[in-house]
Amino acid sequence: MAKIDVNEIKRKILEIIRQEGPSLPVPIAKKIQMQPMFASAILSELLNEKRVKTSSMKIGSSPLYLIPGQEEKLEAFTENLGGVEKEAYLKLKDNKFLEDTSQEPRIRVALRSLKDFAIPIQLNGRLYWKYLTVSTDKLKESMSDEGEVAVGEERVVGQQIWEDIKNKEKREEISPKEKHKEVVSILTKEIDSTLLEESEEELEKIEKLTPIVQEKQVPKKMKKITEKDIFLQQAKEILDSKSIELLEVIQYDKKQIIAKARVQVDKTCILFFLDKKRPDEKDLQKAYKKSIEYKLPYFIVTNSLPQKKLLETAEIYKSLLGFSSVES
Repeated sequence: MAKIDVNEIKRKILEIIRQEGPSLPVPIAKKIQMQPMFASAILSELLNEKRVKTSSMKIGSSPLYLIPGQEEKLEAFTENLGGVEKEAYLKLKDNKFLEDTSQEPRIRVALRSLKDFAIPIQLNGRLYWKYLTVSTDKLKESMSDEGEVAVGEERVVGQQIWEDIKNKEKREEISPKEKHKEVVSILTKEIDSTLLEESEEELEKIEKLTPIVQEKQVPKKMKKITEKDIFLQQAKEILDSKSIELLEVIQYDKKQIIAKARVQVDKTCILFFLDKKRPDEKDLQKAYKKSIEYKLPYFIVTNSLPQKKLLETAEIYKSLLGFSSVES
């Protein structure tokens, strides 16, 4: 079995994305003839290396993988947006930029989730949303106010509100009802006063405008894929094509797999899958000892059949009942 070259697989994946644009793991896996799980693991490595990035928008349950600089190509997937997000996307695209506080609450919430297309900009302390393909200079030209423009500021309105409330909570514990009042007090500096109604329903609506309840969750880092993991996956595919079912993997590395397997409908054995041109007597001895340990027959799979002499020896042993001496 040929050795897996992870760097070569990475090169192929990058070439696919470079030619076809933002892509999903499953189509990429098909093109490189690998299981989606392992293709996703390699994509995760490329993501950690910052050679690819992911979209905020998801197709089904998966984001798109793209090379930095391909962001505009995400427009081809906007049919997957739905409801208010689609409405906010179309409004922003048509208007080029939107002032945050002049939008309806539902549009403001949607703009915060459209991270692929809505770029936050602060101008004179006010938050604007710029469409992905519109230059900052165009926004500045359209503004009557003069001032510095900060593109992609980390501390935009939503985060500012959250940090102010966190600082307040450090000073003293407040009840949920008091927290509502604190939220309203801070938001009056940032949000149009027409939104500030006294009812609990309106207070909840305002609180949902910005991410003030949940802190950002750090995604779990995927386990780094290894050559032995790829070897195991390839072995599973080969065994499946031979109608051999793996029941339990006992041990494996990048050259051999020892496992309990079912080679026939009702025949369980100890399976030896070897990345070796031809098995020899040492392999038979090792397999035999493992079969004694598990009290099961053994079965060997290699890159090719053993030499004729070894096959004949194995056949001879099948009919051997035992040894006896005339002296005993």
